[in-house]
Amino acid sequence: MAKKKESSNKKVSTMVVATNVSQTVGGLKKKTSPLFKIVESFVIKTPEDQAKLVKVLEEIKLYGEKAEHEQSLFVDPAKNIIAQSKVFFKPFIDSVEDAKALGKKKILEFVTARLIESKSVGAKFKAGKIKKVGTVVSKQDELETNDNTRNIWKLKITKPGLIPRKFLVPDETLIKEYLKKGKTVPGCKMVQEITIAI
Repeated sequence: MAKKKESSNKKVSTMVVATNVSQTVGGLKKKTSPLFKIVESFVIKTPEDQAKLVKVLEEIKLYGEKAEHEQSLFVDPAKNIIAQSKVFFKPFIDSVEDAKALGKKKILEFVTARLIESKSVGAKFKAGKIKKVGTVVSKQDELETNDNTRNIWKLKITKPGLIPRKFLVPDETLIKEYLKKGKTVPGCKMVQEITIAI
């Protein structure tokens, strides 16, 4: 009975938040709708027209900032709760991950030892120390069968300098830093673009 009540309370609280968010966004949409229509239909013919449009865009920007502030009133408490829960849960989750890593390491060591032993059985057969093929096959099958492991393919870069260019991604941040310091980077240059500052 308590679980149903708790679930019901969560639904009600979620509905209240959703309603408040919906009303807040609805109010902002109502106030900005005429401004959006102005931007859509606006034609710039003179510098004065440009100045008028800049004022409209600045007003829209203020509503955007208000929306971000209102959003933070809903989001920030949730972020704080998440951050606090992580602080409490992290040590336990870390110990779970540590236990899993240690267990996997032990399983891998055990499986690797059995594979080495299996190869040893094969070597003994080749050397004539084991005579029956059936004995070798059954022993190797027993040593190599494992339900908890599987072979996977992983990329291992052995010589980074030999990787063809088509597989490399430029580090744009580093390139910009070099160019700003006056250094040259073959195949790159800084270009200036116009951006609107509002």
